[in-house]
Amino acid sequence: MTSKSLFCKLVRDKVRRNLWALALSVLGFLFAGPLRVVIYFQENWTVKWLADQELETVRQNLINRLPSILSDELACAGLMIMALLCGITLFRFLHDRRQVDFYFALPIRRETLFGVSFVTGVLLVLPAYFVMKFASAAVAAAGIAGLGMSVPLPWGEFFLSMGIDLLAFFVIYSIAILCTTLCGNTAFSSVLALWALSSPFIAGMVYEAYAMSFYPTYSSNSLSASPWFLSPAYGLLMVERSCEGLLYRMYLLCYVLAAAAALALSFVLMRRWRGECAGKAVAFGPLRLPLKLYTCIVVGLAFGCLFSTLFGYSSIGWLLLCTAVGAAVCHCVMEVIYNADTRAMFRQLPMLVVTVAAALGLSLGLSADMFGYTDWLPKEGQLEWVELHNLYLYDGVNTYSLPNYYNFSAEEQLTDPEVVEAMLGLARLGIENQDWRDTSTSSLDYHPEELDAHMEAIIHYRLKGERHVFREYTIPRTEEALALLNTVIYSEDYLKFHNNAIIFGAELDQKLQDNPDWEPFVQVDDVMRSSTLKMLREEGQVRKLLEAMRADVLDFTPAQAAEEGAVFQLYFGYKTGAARDFQNGVSVYPSYRRTLALLEEYAGIVPVPLDADEVTRVQIEDRHDIYDRNGGEAYTGMTTNREEIAQLLPGLVSEYSTDRYGLATDPYYRVRVLLTNGNMTDLVYLEGAVPQALAEELCRNRPQAEGIR
Repeated sequence: MTSKSLFCKLVRDKVRRNLWALALSVLGFLFAGPLRVVIYFQENWTVKWLADQELETVRQNLINRLPSILSDELACAGLMIMALLCGITLFRFLHDRRQVDFYFALPIRRETLFGVSFVTGVLLVLPAYFVMKFASAAVAAAGIAGLGMSVPLPWGEFFLSMGIDLLAFFVIYSIAILCTTLCGNTAFSSVLALWALSSPFIAGMVYEAYAMSFYPTYSSNSLSASPWFLSPAYGLLMVERSCEGLLYRMYLLCYVLAAAAALALSFVLMRRWRGECAGKAVAFGPLRLPLKLYTCIVVGLAFGCLFSTLFGYSSIGWLLLCTAVGAAVCHCVMEVIYNADTRAMFRQLPMLVVTVAAALGLSLGLSADMFGYTDWLPKEGQLEWVELHNLYLYDGVNTYSLPNYYNFSAEEQLTDPEVVEAMLGLARLGIENQDWRDTSTSSLDYHPEELDAHMEAIIHYRLKGERHVFREYTIPRTEEALALLNTVIYSEDYLKFHNNAIIFGAELDQKLQDNPDWEPFVQVDDVMRSSTLKMLREEGQVRKLLEAMRADVLDFTPAQAAEEGAVFQLYFGYKTGAARDFQNGVSVYPSYRRTLALLEEYAGIVPVPLDADEVTRVQIEDRHDIYDRNGGEAYTGMTTNREEIAQLLPGLVSEYSTDRYGLATDPYYRVRVLLTNGNMTDLVYLEGAVPQALAEELCRNRPQAEGIR
């Protein structure tokens, strides 16, 4: 019998003896493919639903949904499971001494014998998968035809998903084969395969845990998908099927290289296999020590991270103790498995000491930031853009925040060299003052009295190669830090994506082109009186207002921002018939000369200070005890006296202004005014403008039973 005919005979024999795998593949892929598509069409495309929809809406919905219908993760998961089962089952003959002697006695080379088992696994799984995929496409085409529509199938996404599914199969299959040829025991092979797939992710999460606990610049935004992608099972199962982006393609390349390396090593181990290897936990002695060291160190570090939380993560002592215990227990368990004898638990005491010492050394190194996580800054030429992801400012009493406009679009990030340098300057100040993070609170909801004014900034770096890095910095609120921050948030590079008037103006032409029936408008509100003054609907006026607002916003300076409260609030939007779509509002300040001039020209509107004759009642709340005593009570007073009201009104600005960074307001007093028209408005005092004697008289000597209401 020729070698070729013997190869085919052995493949047929293996397929026949493992028909359970073929049956399982057919059954699983039937439910993951055609039946799932049928159920989808039956549940989502009913006659009743279709009767209420326009034909073009249905067609567009189908076009959007078809790629996800035909590229389902369930089929990919099925391929992975079958790859794991076949990889272990078809090579487990190596774990039986009699089967090893039989197969190795055949007139066939071991390389060919390896190919027999490998090809058998492919034949048991992939034909059923291919039939399922094309049957799913046929069912989808039939469903579309049944709806009486002509929608092309997304063949590009279809074949791309098939390619990723096949890659997932061969990656898991190769790892399962490697673990089976490395071990002489089927049970240990299964455990090792699961460990090989999950341990890179565990190691990545351990590093994240150390960063979270010991690195002052760690940001929770850093916990992205990267640790998950260290596991090929998750990376190939849960990622988007578009393959867009250099980083994602690099992950795919790493998976391919890992599969090729695993397959090559399996091939080498197969050639060197000996009959006496059968039955052993690890068949090759030289590989025992590296495997044990890697496993014990990772398990020890993970054990330390997990169980030290029970005693408080701030204690490095508990962390080291739990790490040592985890590494020691893992070492003892692996010695028992290696020797199949419980008495071997402490047989390798010197190795036990070395393993525990290595785990403790790595734990100390990670806790001391051995890789320079805290001091990291992007190198010159490495940065594509930077984003001020979030900013919290604490002035010693209150906390203010800048809004988060988070977007991965490169067009919406900060690229101006001066702004980027200012952001890096803030980062350097955060690194230089990293000890602040040990005394400040991360949530900023509660501030101990001894804390000084500071800011917490989360900076998002986009690096070349599509890498995204987040860092959180706690920075003393010094003149240098405020100057750098002002350079950022008063720049055109920042404002063009963070000021609603500028954003609305930039999108206006495209919006009207896409929606010809839309009509832009602007609503003008008096923030001091909580009332709407005018609605401007003429497109030309709206456009000129937007141009004026843009110019005024870009001319606005930090000095003006410190002493000016908003006088109007403008709401831009679109009108379609009777429906109005309002965008976020934008405040108008006394320094906005161009905008105020146009409002006076178009609507006869000018800023008018609040007068005592317009006010029925004033309530004032004193919060000194809340902030100074960390949990005291507020004192609230009320007056309807015209003379007292006249003394209280000067220096008040709308609370609309307090959300804007830079306004210097008194942190302790809050005012609510009831107007003669029935409206209520909440106001605050500019810094130094509180009529102290009258405020204390009202709040302390004539307090209300309840707070502001």
